[in-house]
Amino acid sequence: MKNKPSPGLRLSLLTSLALLSSQAFAEATIQRNENQFLNIGVASRISFSSIKDAAPNGKDRSNDFEVEEARLYTNGKLHENVSFEFNFARNTADDKIELLDGHLGLEFNHYANVWIGRFLPAASRASAVAPMYSTTFDFPIAEQGSYQFAGRDNGAVFFGTDSSSAFKYYLSATNGRPRTKGGHSGS
Repeated sequence: MKNKPSPGLRLSLLTSLALLSSQAFAEATIQRNENQFLNIGVASRISFSSIKDAAPNGKDRSNDFEVEEARLYTNGKLHENVSFEFNFARNTADDKIELLDGHLGLEFNHYANVWIGRFLPAASRASAVAPMYSTTFDFPIAEQGSYQFAGRDNGAVFFGTDSSSAFKYYLSATNGRPRTKGGHSGS
């Protein structure tokens, strides 16, 4: 019979994994002045599974480590009124690195702003789910977006709020859904 790890060793391993996962998020800022800066961040979601008798030989324990999600985030300002954001993510479907967000913004004040590029289009709260907290049901057709990758679409948006931020508006034009065989577009 093989030696099993002691409870103390198991606790130590779990603690190490917990510390590792909490350090899976890192951020740095390069700042020239308050109107010119670059933020760089990384985030990942990792998992480790160990299953009894699941190794290829059918007798040993399997030990599988997987990077389920990895992202590189960058954003900043070029000028007081010009912002940018370029974020990249690993597409788990084909294991390629893709542009998640990529937009330039003209941000004048909280009343009037414009973004042009790829971004997460405005939607209701029902569809505001993150990849790590996705719902377990399908959204109705009105909530299903066009989505180039991970809920993002290419286009432009004009947005703002009132002074209390109680009222927000978004007016956008994006690529929308591709046409289906019946010739109808979902957007």
